[in-house]
Amino acid sequence: GKIPPKEVEFDLHKELHLVLLLFSTEAADKQLSLSLDLDPEVPREVRGDPGLLRQVLINLIANACEAMSEVVASSRQLIVRTALTVEREICVSVSDMGTGISDRNLSRLFDPFFTTKRNGLGLGLAVCRTILDGQGGRLWAANNTTRGATFYFTLPVAAHRNNA
Repeated sequence: GKIPPKEVEFDLHKELHLVLLLFSTEAADKQLSLSLDLDPEVPREVRGDPGLLRQVLINLIANACEAMSEVVASSRQLIVRTALTVEREICVSVSDMGTGISDRNLSRLFDPFFTTKRNGLGLGLAVCRTILDGQGGRLWAANNTTRGATFYFTLPVAAHRNNA
């Protein structure tokens, strides 16, 4: 059967730092600038499964790096941000300065088996969305006003989970 997600409290900022570290060698090789922009207002403790969250982040960052492989090195910037939504949920976003997502693809991004990659299985984003649904979060994407695209996901704040 399905493995129920582990529910633990963990430090979101620490997880974000860890995942970015995983990409540091690749980023140097591909001349990508990776940065974190963490909102100090965001509670660091979130509730959920850190292993699954890491999987989501790795997927989104890998996609973002790939989206920038065609653009000039000086604009290969990836920023991972945290913010609080009006509903007091934590929102994590992964922004790239790549080529953006066509309107045609935007609506189908999260469909299972939809892919724009030559060797892609098209399961990455569908799996990411399933993981976040299971953690009480959401996942969506939008094009940036300037260039590139941003993937956003929300997570419930630890303390608010039980007394909702």
